[in-house]
Amino acid sequence: MRTHIQGFALLGLLLVALWGMTKLAAPTLSEAFGENGAVVAESAEDHVELTIDAETVEAELTDEELVRLQFQLALAGFLDVTTDVDGTWGPVTRGAIADAAEQWGLDDPTDREILDYTDELFADRAFFPTP
Repeated sequence: MRTHIQGFALLGLLLVALWGMTKLAAPTLSEAFGENGAVVAESAEDHVELTIDAETVEAELTDEELVRLQFQLALAGFLDVTTDVDGTWGPVTRGAIADAAEQWGLDDPTDREILDYTDELFADRAFFPTP
C-alpha cells in the first residue's frame, strides 16, 4: 500500500510539473500557431535591421590600381619588378603588403590605404598617373 501512495504522489508531482510547463509555454505556443492550428512562421529578416556604414565599405582595387601598387611596392623593395608585378593577387603580393605595412608602421591597413600611402610616397615619380 505504501508503494501505491508513493506512486500516486509521484504521479501528482509530475502532473503539477507538466501543468506548470504548459502555463509557461502557452504564450510561446500560441504565437507559433494560427487560428486553425496552422503553424505560423516568420522570417528572421522581419526582426533584424542591418545597417552598413558607407565609410567602412571600400571598393576593391581595379586591375590598374593593383599593377600600380605592385610597381610601387617593387620600387620600395618589397617585390621584384621583373617577376612580381603581374596584376594578380597572390601570396607574394599579400606578403609584400604585410611586410610594407609593418615596416611603415601602418596598423592593419586596407589595400586602398596601402595604395594611398604608396601614391604619397612616390608622388614625385611620374611612372603612373595618380588620382
